[in-house]
Amino acid sequence: MTGLLGFFWQIGLAIAGFVAAAIAAAFVIIVGLHAAPAWIVDFGMMDGSSAAGPWMALDGAHGGSTIVAAVIFSTFVGAFAFLPALAAVVVAETFRIRGFVYFLAVGVAIAVLARATGFGPDVPPDGVEASLKLVYASLLPTNDAVLVAAGAAGGLVYWIVAGHRSGRWRAAPQRPDPQA
Repeated sequence: MTGLLGFFWQIGLAIAGFVAAAIAAAFVIIVGLHAAPAWIVDFGMMDGSSAAGPWMALDGAHGGSTIVAAVIFSTFVGAFAFLPALAAVVVAETFRIRGFVYFLAVGVAIAVLARATGFGPDVPPDGVEASLKLVYASLLPTNDAVLVAAGAAGGLVYWIVAGHRSGRWRAAPQRPDPQA
């Protein structure tokens, strides 16, 4: 599809891809951080004392609270990532960048930017004993790894939905005739 219809189709795909990427990133953050012991991060929705806790909530007694939490949390992820992602999409559409590595790198870069600006858990929750604060501080790189994994997941989901078609709405560039 080229021309105006293709342009609007790609905008729709980009919006759907951004929403799907935000939900995927939020899901990775919630599952990744909730797999840690409950005294580190407690969203109050399920038992986080074991690594199986978040997965059991997908179809267990909690009625899919992990998925619901990911959809709700994706609004915060999407709000933070909107401007950097918009710039990356404009670059990809302009230069017809369709490789998954670009979108993976953009997702990771947005996650690093998020962490550098203070997005994500930094301080122990209230009520944590002083002896556990040292343990919490030692686990902060784990939080960074979760955010980087979330960025990578978001970038790959965007590529699957819309990124692999970047720039296809434009007519192919005219190559000079070698015979002329």
